Amino acid sequence: QAIFRDRPPILVRHLVMPDGLDDSGPIFEWLARDVGRETYVNIMDQYHPDGLVARQPDRYPHLARPLRAAEHARALSLARAAGLRRIDERSPHPKLRRRFLPLL
Repeated sequence: QAIFRDRPPILVRHLVMPDGLDDSGPIFEWLARDVGRETYVNIMDQYHPDGLVARQPDRYPHLARPLRAAEHARALSLARAAGLRRIDERSPHPKLRRRFLPLL
């Protein structure tokens, strides 16, 4: 039974991380199963390396690149496959769209 069934809807924001889809799938499955399929989900594509990660990319190689458009698209597919029904379908972030337009 969904834990928020008789409460006002909630919004969950999920930031997709580079090479992080192995984490996204189980999160979406938990949301659909335990929070509810009607949970509004915003799957964000805004990750970019900054701060210490940008200054020392060799120290954080898995985080030292921006998200790829294909990764964001796959996260959206994983959310749908988990049974989530209210997925924010905005266009990719402008920086992501410009950088990876051929991959869309």
